[in-house]
Amino acid sequence: MAEDGNDENLPVQNQVLNRTSFHFQPQRNWLNAPMYYKGFYHLFYQHNPLSPEFSRSIIWGHSVSQDMVNWIQLPPALSPSESYDINSCWSGSATILPDGKPVILYTGIDNQERREDRRQVTVLAVPKDASDPLLREWVKPKQNPVMDPSEDVLHYCFRDPTTAWLGQDGRWRVLIGAKERDSRRGVALLYHSTDECVQWTRYQEPLLVSQSNEMLECVDFFPVKLTGKEGVDTSVNNASVRHVLKVSFEEELGGKDCYVIGSYCSETDRFVPDSELTYTRAALRYDDGWFYASKSFFDSAKNRRINWGWVVETDSREDDIEKGWAGLLALPRQMWLDTSGKRLMQWPIQEINNLRTRQVSFHNRQLEGGSMFEITGITAAQADVEVTFDLPVLEDNPRIRDSTHVADAVLFNRGNSLGCVYGPFGLLALASNDLCEQTAIFFKIIRRENGYSVIMGSDENRSSLRDKVHKIPHGTFLDIDPRHEKISLRCLIDHSIIESYGAGGRNVITSRVYPKLAIGEAAKLYAFNNGKKGPLYYKGFYHLFYQHNPLNPFFGDIMVWGHSVSQDLVNWIKLEPALSPSVPSDINSCWSGSTTILPDGKPVILYTGSDTNKHQVTVLAEPKDPSDPLLREWVKPKGNPVMVPPSNVPVDCFRDPTTAWQGHDGKWRALVGAKEKDSNKGMAILYHTDDFVQWTKFLVPLLESQVTGMWECVDFFPVAVTGKEGLDTSVNNSSVRHVLKTSYGGNDCYVIGTYSSETDVFSADSEFTNTAEDLRYDYGNLFASKAFFDSAKNRRISWGWIMERDSNEDDIVKGWAGIMAIPREIWLEKSGKKLMQWPVEEINNLRAKNVSLDSKQLEGGSILEISGITASQADIEVAFDLPDLENDTEALDSEEVDQATIIDGYSASVKGFYGPFGLLALASNDLSEHTAIFFRVNRRGNGYAVLMCSDESKSSLRDNIEKATLGTSLDIDPRHEKISLRCLIDHSVIESYGGGGRSVITSRVYPKMAIGEEARLYVFNHGTKAVTMSSLEAWSMRKAQINSNET
Repeated sequence: MAEDGNDENLPVQNQVLNRTSFHFQPQRNWLNAPMYYKGFYHLFYQHNPLSPEFSRSIIWGHSVSQDMVNWIQLPPALSPSESYDINSCWSGSATILPDGKPVILYTGIDNQERREDRRQVTVLAVPKDASDPLLREWVKPKQNPVMDPSEDVLHYCFRDPTTAWLGQDGRWRVLIGAKERDSRRGVALLYHSTDECVQWTRYQEPLLVSQSNEMLECVDFFPVKLTGKEGVDTSVNNASVRHVLKVSFEEELGGKDCYVIGSYCSETDRFVPDSELTYTRAALRYDDGWFYASKSFFDSAKNRRINWGWVVETDSREDDIEKGWAGLLALPRQMWLDTSGKRLMQWPIQEINNLRTRQVSFHNRQLEGGSMFEITGITAAQADVEVTFDLPVLEDNPRIRDSTHVADAVLFNRGNSLGCVYGPFGLLALASNDLCEQTAIFFKIIRRENGYSVIMGSDENRSSLRDKVHKIPHGTFLDIDPRHEKISLRCLIDHSIIESYGAGGRNVITSRVYPKLAIGEAAKLYAFNNGKKGPLYYKGFYHLFYQHNPLNPFFGDIMVWGHSVSQDLVNWIKLEPALSPSVPSDINSCWSGSTTILPDGKPVILYTGSDTNKHQVTVLAEPKDPSDPLLREWVKPKGNPVMVPPSNVPVDCFRDPTTAWQGHDGKWRALVGAKEKDSNKGMAILYHTDDFVQWTKFLVPLLESQVTGMWECVDFFPVAVTGKEGLDTSVNNSSVRHVLKTSYGGNDCYVIGTYSSETDVFSADSEFTNTAEDLRYDYGNLFASKAFFDSAKNRRISWGWIMERDSNEDDIVKGWAGIMAIPREIWLEKSGKKLMQWPVEEINNLRAKNVSLDSKQLEGGSILEISGITASQADIEVAFDLPDLENDTEALDSEEVDQATIIDGYSASVKGFYGPFGLLALASNDLSEHTAIFFRVNRRGNGYAVLMCSDESKSSLRDNIEKATLGTSLDIDPRHEKISLRCLIDHSVIESYGGGGRSVITSRVYPKMAIGEEARLYVFNHGTKAVTMSSLEAWSMRKAQINSNET
């Protein structure tokens, strides 16, 4: 259900930019204790009458209402006038005394000359005429100030008195937030009064002490009933209530209102909370978005507790000055204790419903993965939306990834980009017509331990095309079980604020946004489901597009895009070619490119065409029928080519466009690999577009190198700083870094760095050097890889090409050439200095017969056959330990020898103290053929270096084959970590993963004798010292179905 908000007072078409229609905010300038008195709700608020920012002249603004929706502004209630508040009247609270008279306790800033000496004191104010229901005038008794900061608290951290409550002893009590001078702990100080709040005595102990070094601002303390939604007066204390203590922790921008629930005894003045008050994500919060400095009051007219919070501005100070106002209040919320007793529930007050007008309804509509539909018939910029989602086959889906060990911050900070099998799904609010502006309020389902967790989020990353606006994702866990309860959401959208209530009010997220396009009638509202989609994953299928010569096993004059699909990345079905030369821009070949999924779920391809002049140009292709999950037909729009070589680039050195990504400004970006004319400079040229047809070259390349030559198959994508989860290519925030990969010199090399989409500057941690020092995906035979974000399983997958190492004549005889490596999941290593890689988990489904070996010592010169599996088609995981390493190790001062020299000097036949030890794969019975994958340990400085190598020199008895010794340093300390190796052996290719994926070496070999059942597998140690094989697991592998069923 979705309904318009009442727009009678301020028509939407006349709406001031970003000003709200049904949220309280001042006519002008800046704001930050409510009460109900004689038929009127009173809202007192921090107000700067001079400018839209916090300053030294803060007064108490005053407005009244009879429904908390429509407000009348009155003259200020309190203004600086006395020595104790001459420099501002800050926050406080109102209390109704037993005789019905209200009093105010507030924070005054006194008259000390130096700003740093000014004290925060507590001031009492009483109404001049208590019979006036509007309470238009207030006076300050001569006894003021009524409370001063004592010596043990900081004089500038003593503020925000609470509503007072009456104990059973007849004394009033009040709390003041403070910070201790010596320990710097935040404390809630308790005071007593025996009269009408004039004479106050501090209690010996704080009511609450926070272990964090944070000032406790805007403290609130009140009772809640154990059952039911009714509120109670602040002084109620009996067996049927519990107590809530709320504090506000300030941040550089805004802050968070956190609370604890506990038991309070007014006889002993002890409050025992159920949990600690911490400023961490584990703390209970009123709101996980932009919400701060809230105050609650007991509404005696309707027996409810109402809470009101401040929503900060997240644009710039200059923006506030230009618009003439800053800050607003969230909608008043009714609060009560959840039936579990563990948290509070919140819901907009019922009076807000009186603003509802035109209504639209939808029932039982299925949202396929990657789909969305527009909610029409209402004013999307000013609306109240209630929606419910159901997951009827949740328990039947084994593809929901277990995220038990994924950090909460990673799950939340990825925003709408972190795709799941279920989710993100929800609403796109304040969206522009082209979706370049949108705020996504969404849910995601993950598996945790034995159940499921629901993440609720609000992603502001694309909320505005404006600069200098804070745009961040907010998130929290929603405390429901999606197997037994529907997932509900209520969003109140008011031009520049979205308040989102999940699961009937269990969690709330408030977003403050500043759309530039999605304003007034131009704003749109959508329901969406972005689960099950990705750059190469579409409607349930993984798509592999690959360079293919249909005529012979060479790179030829006419290249097409082969096309195969899979549902598990292991078994593949061959389809007809996706792209073939057919138009002037690609008539001489369709070369490499990439796929991008647009916000509406439609895929597009950017690829390199060889045109009529054999110039390399960029061509756009679109699916003929996006509803076809197999994407069998593609069309090329009229505007092709969409990019041509710049004047400083040779016409045959401009190719391989990347997957596009969308910046905060809504523009799409893509890179094209190139080489500069008459130089050896390789570069990644950056282009911008709004529509994928008209592309504009950025002034400078995103990155370049003077020594590499042509950059082929460039790739650019974000990686999470922590965890293994992958990210959509458009994600860019403080929790990610970026990887730029390029292919040159037969290797796939990469750098890691920081990228700003606002300035389009990529700052790499290192340079491409075209030496062995470059970071590589693989130190063997792997080239021209492409990565994509698999949103079905929240991972980034890289796929590389393994080139042939035999002769052209051999390729002609066998009739084919070139294979793909196994798809690899990639993520950032904990140090942040390199990538980790591991075969996708689906490969494990091919495992068949298994053998296991327990710990075994391998003496120097020993060899052990691993029998019981098919050695030519196997998966092996083995770990080695060096228990006596510290006693004597071969010395090698490698700091004076470059890595290439070290590796080239060590074949498997050269013995050392520790090593070579490892595996002999695809070995013949007499060992005349074998490929050795091994390690060698040497001393390096004060520590040890581990070399990982693959020696192909004896891999085949055939001639005319390239056989190399491949290797790299493995970044582990063998004193504290076992040396692990995983090898996937597939007849003529061996992919070896060392150190859990820290380094990878792929070998392309052509055994003549060690084929099929004749192949053997051995563990060996050719060093002079013994090593311990601590564990070994090996499996025969089943044959995958590769392009066996053509359609």
